[in-house]
Amino acid sequence: MPSEGPDPEVLPPEEERPQTEKEYRQQGRRPKQINKGDFESLCSYHMTLNEVSSFFKVQPDTLQRWCVNTYGQTFGKVYIELSSFGKLSLKRKMWTKALDGDNMMLIWLSKNMLGFSNEPRESDAEKNPAVVNIIWQDAQPQIPKDAFYDKPQVDEEAPEVLPAEEFED
Repeated sequence: MPSEGPDPEVLPPEEERPQTEKEYRQQGRRPKQINKGDFESLCSYHMTLNEVSSFFKVQPDTLQRWCVNTYGQTFGKVYIELSSFGKLSLKRKMWTKALDGDNMMLIWLSKNMLGFSNEPRESDAEKNPAVVNIIWQDAQPQIPKDAFYDKPQVDEEAPEVLPAEEFED
């Protein structure tokens, strides 16, 4: 027996049904659910708009609107604030590893944070050798000349290089 019209049990109750076609069209699709905690974590990991959108399976425009509705700012401004937490965590971990004795991290931090490099720079000695020489002389410990009682005797007649025959078996 064919049914006439939709099953009344499947339809929502009368008070939840839209009264007019305009109200029906304004209902639209239900908004996608975006977890605020997950969003903030992804931003702290420096994920881009497209990557965060892909994670939540929404369009980038949808995520932009969600940011404006949730934070009152665009994704770009929210991202700048939240990504700074990721940088902070990363720096904290880097310092911890370096202070725990990780030599590679110590080298990296000294080059990037302290400005050290493998290439020699024009030093103060090249700029003004007289000043550096005075500082060097002041830094030398003052040892009396007679402080060493047993000076090793140097044999002036000893050969500098031993002949190869003496090492043969």
